[in-house]
Order: sequence, then structure tokens, then C-alpha cells
Amino acid sequence: MWNSFALAVQSLSSLSLLASNPTREDARRAAALFPLVGGLLGIVLGAVWFVGHRLWTTEPLVAAALTLAVGAVLTGGSGLGGVARAADGLAALGGTSDRTRAFAIMRDPRRGTTGLVAIGIALALRMAFLAALPPGLAWTGLILAGAMRGWAMAFAVSAFPGGADSGATLVEAGPGEFLAATALTIVCGTGQPTRIFPVLFAVALLVGPLAQLAQRRLGGLNLPLCSALGEVAEIVALACLSARLA
Repeated sequence: MWNSFALAVQSLSSLSLLASNPTREDARRAAALFPLVGGLLGIVLGAVWFVGHRLWTTEPLVAAALTLAVGAVLTGGSGLGGVARAADGLAALGGTSDRTRAFAIMRDPRRGTTGLVAIGIALALRMAFLAALPPGLAWTGLILAGAMRGWAMAFAVSAFPGGADSGATLVEAGPGEFLAATALTIVCGTGQPTRIFPVLFAVALLVGPLAQLAQRRLGGLNLPLCSALGEVAEIVALACLSARLA
């Protein structure tokens, strides 16, 4: 079980806790733990936001920037990197069906214009929604947003097969793992009991079609695409919470 948790941590953060090589079963169980790991990261980010808000009460952008910076360090920028890689790959695909070229571009560490623009948009949206979070929602909201990131990734690996470039760390999970991930997401959202299901619905409404688009265009998902879906899910959750629509 430790290897499953460690693999989930490694998939969502820059931390490496693996004591030995994970088995396929470890990887399947890891998908169920994605929301838990996302929620734990949300606890840390909530603490950072709280301290920033206390020190700069009238400057919400400072608290938002600090939270954004710590989040980038904790995750190793995997979500933003996934967004950039996905944008570059899909842009390169264009109207063609050359999936091999699209996956090759995603593997290339150099980022194209489309990827850089996508990173800029994601950063701007995250910063804006973090700054707009009401103080009473910030801590529990960041926990919920982190869990949503994990839920979106669990959904992706459960509902869609890996593509030609899926890699060893992206293992298809099943309905059981997805149901467990959903249950853990709901547990992580108990601090926002009236908002958890509207936020979950909003995330599913956007992440589902995006995952289907990637599946249709590329024939399957890979780790950058799953990370990108997680980043989108977290931004959507923050948007709902900051707008008080959830």
C-alpha cells in the first residue's frame, strides 16, 4: 500500500517516496489515492494562503502569489508543464492525423509559442481566482481544489486508455479505483458540504469533453495530458469557489 501512496505522491508532486519499483497493482491503487494526495497538498497551500493573508491583509495578490509559488515548487510545475505539452502537441497535430509527431513534440523539453501562451493563461487564471477567494473559503477551498485535481487525473486513467506514448507511470485504472477516488474527493470536500457536488459537476462538465477530445485526436492519453486535465480541474474548482457560484 505504501508504494501505491508513494506513486500517487510522485504523480502529483515533485516528491519521490518510492522505496521499490511499483507493480501494476500498485499503480492501479495509486489512481484511487490521487484525490487524497491532492487534498494533502491543498492543506499545505491553504496554510501558505492563510499566513500570506494575515501578513498582507489588504493585498490579496500577495497571498495568491505566495500560494502559487509554493504550489509550483511542491508539484514541480507538472500541471503547468502538462498544459504546455498538451497545447503544443495538439497544435502540432492541427488537422492532420500524425499522432506520432504530436507525442514526439510533447516529449521535447523545448516549448513552442502555443505552450508558452497556455502556461501564461493558466498562471493568470490561477492567480486571479486565488486572489478572489473569500477568506472563509480559502483553506477548505484549496483542499477541495487539490482533491479535484487528483479526481480529474483518476477519471482520465480510469475512463480512457493510454496512448502510444503513455509511458510506464501511466497505468489504466478501473471503475473500482475511480469510485474510490470519487469517495475520497467527497471526503476531502467535507469542509465545503454545500459546494462539493456543484464543483464536482462543473469539473466533470469540462474535463470529460476535454479528455474525449484528446482521446479522439490522439488515440489515448499520456502523463502530460493527464497532468493538464488535473490543472484544468483545479482552476475550474477555484473559479467556482471564488465566484461563489458553487
